[in-house]
Amino acid sequence: MLEGRQGPDGNRVLRMRTLQAVQRPAMTCADDRRPAVTAGTCDRIFNTLRSAPACTALFAGAASNAVRPPTSPACAKTVDAWWPSLEPGLLHAESPDELDCLQQARAQRLLSCIGVATTGDSPLRDPGLPQEVLSIRERDPAELVCLSWAASVLQSHKRDRWGMAQAIAFSLDPSATYGEFEAEWPEPPSPPEARTAIRASPSDDGIGTRPP
Repeated sequence: MLEGRQGPDGNRVLRMRTLQAVQRPAMTCADDRRPAVTAGTCDRIFNTLRSAPACTALFAGAASNAVRPPTSPACAKTVDAWWPSLEPGLLHAESPDELDCLQQARAQRLLSCIGVATTGDSPLRDPGLPQEVLSIRERDPAELVCLSWAASVLQSHKRDRWGMAQAIAFSLDPSATYGEFEAEWPEPPSPPEARTAIRASPSDDGIGTRPP
């Protein structure tokens, strides 16, 4: 959120504050009182998904007994080679077509987990998919928020070769992504007592330090 206001010296001040969809302990500003989904709610939703039979393939990891999602004949060889992980590891997609096959299979696996009906073997090309996904709000509005949160964490960890299961597992961990952030430009000047404290603070070599 960006806000502009007039500072005490008459100059304009720009204030930025991030608004996170999921409130995590010690990662949310103390004065944030807006309605939000809590980490506890997401943890409950994620645990429910882990125990659901429809989500076995998503959380299977290296297990080989998970049922592979349906795929087109053109994609069968690629998906079989990457199954059950479907995530980057020792293998890399060698062409745009292979990457598309893997993206469709990953989508099919996740959509099956959350109970979204799909038709065909290329769900990401279905024009009705957005409405089908939004329909799960009727079951639990917080579920979409928590899954979207995990998906955003996944995007920031693609370079670490995470998949959706890893993102769900670590999305509520403080180390997975930043907490709320607030800043103003230009920065407000330090109060006189703070500057005095800085000048009086000894450095490692015993010489008093001064602010730059």
